[in-house]
Amino acid sequence: MDAKKSDKSSNIVKDQSSSQQDSACAQKPNKVPFIIGVAGGTASGKTTVCNVIISRLHDQRVALINQDSFYRSLSDEQSANVQDYNFDHPDSFNTELLLSCMETLKKGQPANIPDYDYKIHKSSGSGRMVNPSDVIILEGILVLHDSKVRDMMSMKIFVDSDSDVRLGRRIKRDTVERGRNIQYVLDQVSRALFLLNELL
Repeated sequence: MDAKKSDKSSNIVKDQSSSQQDSACAQKPNKVPFIIGVAGGTASGKTTVCNVIISRLHDQRVALINQDSFYRSLSDEQSANVQDYNFDHPDSFNTELLLSCMETLKKGQPANIPDYDYKIHKSSGSGRMVNPSDVIILEGILVLHDSKVRDMMSMKIFVDSDSDVRLGRRIKRDTVERGRNIQYVLDQVSRALFLLNELL
């Protein structure tokens, strides 16, 4: 009889201990991810830097998010005159949506990242789901432009390289991966440089 009472008391203690542990786990706040911003001119080598970082953090959960995913979809009129559209301007990105996705990931929740199609200049499909991670790398030419985006970062990196090297890389990338012709790429680069000089 005493043995049965002892077993019951032991089970009650175990159940209470288990309940307390579950409650502690439920109350434990989500770990805030370490966010790294990697910016730089077009074709400066940002992707290479990101890959090196990821390879060094093999024991961590790392998510790579590209600012290019947040390009605004072009209207039919804009697509018809795409040669006049400046993809290197801050307004070409949906920064509000980028911030919303980053805030969701910071809270420890999965976020749906748009899937931008460079050939039709629109977001296509249902996007891709990115799970919460220990480290989030946000990469893009203008990820350091918006103060709200900058304030979310734990570390900021700017990648620079010779302009001739960058031009060669961009021509190769845009013609091979994005289906654009060389003249279009050169016009885009020239227009971006002109607008930059106007701002300086």
